[in-house]
Amino acid sequence: MILKDFAPYSPNALAYKERAKTSWLNIAEGTPRSGKNVLNVDDFCEELEYHPNEIHLIAGYTSGNAGAFLYKSDGFGIERYFAGRCRPGKYEDKPCYYVHTATGEKVILRAGGRDILSQDFVAGFTLGMACITEANRCHIEFLKEVFRRTYSSQRRKVYHDLNLKEPGHYYYTDILDFHQEQQQLNPDYGLNYGHFTMADNLSMSDEQIQEVIASIPANTLWFDRDVYGLRKKAEGLCYPNYIDDPTLSGTHVLPTIPRAYGNKYFVSVDYGTTNPHSMGLWGQGPGGQGPWIRIKEYYHDSKKPGNKQKADDEYAADLDKFVDGYNIAGVIVDPSAASFKVAIARKYPVFDAINDVENGMRNVASALHLGLIKFNDCCKETRTSFNSFSYNLKTGLPEDEHSHAPDDVRYFVNTAKIVQTHRMK
Repeated sequence: MILKDFAPYSPNALAYKERAKTSWLNIAEGTPRSGKNVLNVDDFCEELEYHPNEIHLIAGYTSGNAGAFLYKSDGFGIERYFAGRCRPGKYEDKPCYYVHTATGEKVILRAGGRDILSQDFVAGFTLGMACITEANRCHIEFLKEVFRRTYSSQRRKVYHDLNLKEPGHYYYTDILDFHQEQQQLNPDYGLNYGHFTMADNLSMSDEQIQEVIASIPANTLWFDRDVYGLRKKAEGLCYPNYIDDPTLSGTHVLPTIPRAYGNKYFVSVDYGTTNPHSMGLWGQGPGGQGPWIRIKEYYHDSKKPGNKQKADDEYAADLDKFVDGYNIAGVIVDPSAASFKVAIARKYPVFDAINDVENGMRNVASALHLGLIKFNDCCKETRTSFNSFSYNLKTGLPEDEHSHAPDDVRYFVNTAKIVQTHRMK
């Protein structure tokens, strides 16, 4: 086993590995940092060593996710298990890894499953095994096609790891519930389900786990999912820990007064033409001290009476006025706003925003909880938005209404790695 020189598996993980010996479908669900994908990868590699089939699959939301989380896996992945016996390559023009095993050379295709067209990648192949990370982020038709491709495997094995989602998510209703029903009808059906939390990751000390727990806002959706490992329906305000009252302890609103800032400022932009166009100017105390403060905002809604729809050159001119007198170290822009980025690139350093909605919202919630971001009280649209930005109770997704200022805040927090930098200090 590749992990024998490292932290051992928890009793819960060992029980999952034991069940995997006689199960064709292995589903590890749980919190981030619970070790679930390492667990699946380890079993996948052990099976691959003696598997009779030649062609196998690893996949994620994107092909890059599959490479990072399964092949690399923080040094615990396929690359380590087969050190000196594996190499990247192409198989019929598809990205893959060639692995020399005890039973000959095997091919591991690498795929992304983000949309319905992803199923075309695996169509026509006979797969011995498939290991899919963050399977419940993939398109359901991709997952179904992978199941089909393993029907004739000589030793069928499918591995999924899942992060927690709302109870009504399609993965639970259309996939997991069905297989759990089959397992109840037939104890030999072959479903192996395991639930894991950070307590199952014995490479993390109690102190590390407590530090992580302290950095996650209590009594929130994120806490229930990331600490308790609960499937929680996303409902109500997206940021219930946002405090708008300046008289309360922990408030996120500051009076708009002159302050000493460092000599570098950032601007975050959620681009809009028919939708609102939101920008925020950010500064931090000298020497990187204190929270990042949203000094002022720009907000243009073309649908409001008296407003018109603006073109890129007009927004660029507005940006010039907005940041006049400030030393701008970077403008973080909605990655879809290609033409606007071109319009401002001659004057400002431009950075594509990291547009990972779920992790980005988690980071904003953490930044609010840790007091890493504050808003001057002149940022009225931002404050209104944070007081109103809510989930759709039917879909569990954030509503578009009131999302634009929170989106540009999310771009800033996620791209500038505000939370990650704080945790490294």
